[in-house]
Amino acid sequence: MGITASLSKGLDITSAALKETMEFQKLKFVELFKYYMVSFLIGIAGVIGMAIPLAILVFLLISSIAVGWVALVGAVVLGIIALAIMVAASVFSASVIFASIRYVMTNQKEAYLQEKDRKPALGYILFYGILMGAAYLLFLGIPLFLMFGSMFAPLLSQDSSAAAGLMIGGMMLGYLLLFAGIFLFVVFLAAFNLSFMYGIYEIAAEGLAPVAALKRSYALLKANFWETIAFLVIMVGIGYAIGLAAEVVMLPLILISMVFMPFLIIAVPLIILLNLATEALVAPMYIFFWQKIRAPKE
Repeated sequence: MGITASLSKGLDITSAALKETMEFQKLKFVELFKYYMVSFLIGIAGVIGMAIPLAILVFLLISSIAVGWVALVGAVVLGIIALAIMVAASVFSASVIFASIRYVMTNQKEAYLQEKDRKPALGYILFYGILMGAAYLLFLGIPLFLMFGSMFAPLLSQDSSAAAGLMIGGMMLGYLLLFAGIFLFVVFLAAFNLSFMYGIYEIAAEGLAPVAALKRSYALLKANFWETIAFLVIMVGIGYAIGLAAEVVMLPLILISMVFMPFLIIAVPLIILLNLATEALVAPMYIFFWQKIRAPKE
């Protein structure tokens, strides 16, 4: 099939997915929104929970209650506790999203948190976190280390001229690598997100491991590349239109908050609810499109 035919097919599938989404949202939007609300609240609980051990750590360090090895061990333990809380919250939050995906797929409401989703959600969170962390260190961490590490060159050499040259050379190399790293990091993010575009749906539907979901997603993308491009172009347009509509609502809230700061108590929750509603509004489009290009392959 040629590119033109594939693009046309993609537009047809997108149109069908849009119609199906509109029918679904007429009756199911409120229930779907609840999934996103629960997922968000779990995430907020995780942030608050993570902040508690970090606050204790800062207090201990500032007050000098713990010093030396005690402070080091305490910092490590509290850091691990904070990380564990955040990971746990992320797992439960992702589990709710998995349930919401199956709700759209089957039209059957499921419990927000299910035991069968915890292992796939943990795998997904760890896979994504480790991969993004490694990419950040590779593309951005090394240049930043060179930039700031070279500033300590005068402390490591008694030859001031050599130290100055090393510092300037290291910073210049760091800047060059940073610009290249930012570009490569953006390219990597775009490539990964496109390749993993259908991965989360495969995990939700079949409980696949992240690598298996990535392979399945990439295979779908490869077999339906131009159809996917057509879909994404339409979704950009839809997202832009929804964004403009949302700005009409949010702009007065922001302007009022700038004049009367206490209004933020009302404005911030409303803006959050509006963003969650937007996510819930467009999410079925992606799911229905994925189902339609996936069905013939099964």
